[in-house]
Amino acid sequence: MGRNYDDPDYKKARGKARRRDRRTCQMPGCGCKKRLQVHHIIPYSQRPDLRDELSNLITLCYTCHKEVTGSEGFYESLFMGIVRNK
Repeated sequence: MGRNYDDPDYKKARGKARRRDRRTCQMPGCGCKKRLQVHHIIPYSQRPDLRDELSNLITLCYTCHKEVTGSEGFYESLFMGIVRNK
């Protein structure tokens, strides 16, 4: 299973994440509502089986997503806590 962004299940999961997160970047202190992307808390490359799991997805703006990419381990517990409290 590749990174098919048009896959219906993946599209549905991303939509659910955006709705759950009120279409707002979830990075503490940001709150941006533009250029939103859905980030895998545990990277897709490590756990492709979690691709569609809502508990592994969080909404981030482009800038914050770029900031966390490559440092997912550092943000994992923070993001898991944010998602768990929703």
